[in-house]
Amino acid sequence: MLEKRVLTHWLNNGVEVVEPPSADLVVRSLEAAGLRVGRDYIDFLATVGGMVDHEWRLDQWAVWRLERVIAENVDRTAGDVFFADWCLSSHFHFLRQETAATSSVWVEGYESRGPRRVAESLTDFFERYLDRDQRIGVYFDD
Repeated sequence: MLEKRVLTHWLNNGVEVVEPPSADLVVRSLEAAGLRVGRDYIDFLATVGGMVDHEWRLDQWAVWRLERVIAENVDRTAGDVFFADWCLSSHFHFLRQETAATSSVWVEGYESRGPRRVAESLTDFFERYLDRDQRIGVYFDD
């Protein structure tokens, strides 16, 4: 299961994570905030929980916990759901719901470009993340 591989990677590298919310809580919270994502993100967040706020020791990249996802998306109107940032908000990763099951992953602010899709699905994104593929908009520490 990819989510568990990502979580194990973070824990093995000393990343502090929060307790994962239930999938039901993720669904109810996102719906209440008017945010739409594929089931892939709901399952991911319900497994990994996200990082402690402003935790970016590993590659200077942070995946937000549910409460921060809600807070960071309050004033956004494009329908995209921002879920992570690199280098203390230098640039952001966001999701677009493609189907009921799938979210594509986009990056904004990376290499001074406008928004662009970096992965067709969350699975593709995190497979490439674990392979340290910088084309997804994360500069990896070596």
